[in-house]
Amino acid sequence: MPTGQVIISNALTSLNILEQGGVPNASDSADALVELNDMWDAAGIDEGLIYAIIPFQGKLVANQGAYNIGSGAQFDTARPARIYKAFVVRAVSFAAGTTGASAVITAVSTTGLYIGQSVVGAGVPQGAVILSISTNVSITISANATATAAVTLLAGGNDRNPLDIIEALKYYSKNDLGATAQTPQELYPDYNADANGFGRLYLWPIPLLVDPGFLELDSAVTFSAWALGTNYNIPQGYRDWLNYGLASRLLPRYGAAVDKSIAEYVMMRAEKAEARLRAANAFNRRLPPEAMGLAAPAKEA
Repeated sequence: MPTGQVIISNALTSLNILEQGGVPNASDSADALVELNDMWDAAGIDEGLIYAIIPFQGKLVANQGAYNIGSGAQFDTARPARIYKAFVVRAVSFAAGTTGASAVITAVSTTGLYIGQSVVGAGVPQGAVILSISTNVSITISANATATAAVTLLAGGNDRNPLDIIEALKYYSKNDLGATAQTPQELYPDYNADANGFGRLYLWPIPLLVDPGFLELDSAVTFSAWALGTNYNIPQGYRDWLNYGLASRLLPRYGAAVDKSIAEYVMMRAEKAEARLRAANAFNRRLPPEAMGLAAPAKEA
């Protein structure tokens, strides 16, 4: 989870302007932050879209493959701009005691619990996660409980199995449902909201759960600008492009102080990292390569 300052420091280290582990002065940081945000803005224009990753876990219903998502929906979370990965996660059930207006929950057993797990159940606010664990004594979650009671709660486990978010028509086709049940073809996240403003997720394979479980989404939200001190959870592979892409953009400012071989290496790494990013975005968004500035596949003779 790098900050803007970390990206800037890494870029300057790549140029050998800054020693490993060093921090640039305020003036250099401010100038580099402008370049970083200019690069970010330019990437958005040509579909090189960059997102921050926000994890979400929602409780699944056995044999159900279609769910609404949105604020107030079955999956009660802000509709993300994109979903990178989806998993079925088996849940851990545990007896606990909640106390209204307190984030501390007593637990008879904390076996199978770990920091960062989602917790759901009566009296636990949506989206709460475990922040700390006192073994077989209590857990502290990220939000205060809304009631005082002895309850059985669920926490996401380590058994994670990937599944796909698929097109509506493909989902109905696989399930051999009647035409009257079909909706216009849609692929998450490029869907139309329903009357309530909710999106619709179609899962495949449909989770067949004996034990309670969750759908875990690595979902994405856009953000408009980098800041020096803010942590951003960015997708895998983006950090390399940010580091070397920014370093290449800073070469005109520091070029006289950068060895020629280092400058050439930085430019090479920046070009390769950008090509990988464009190829990944083309694949994830199902766009033709030429839409991402990539060469179209050669046609067979």
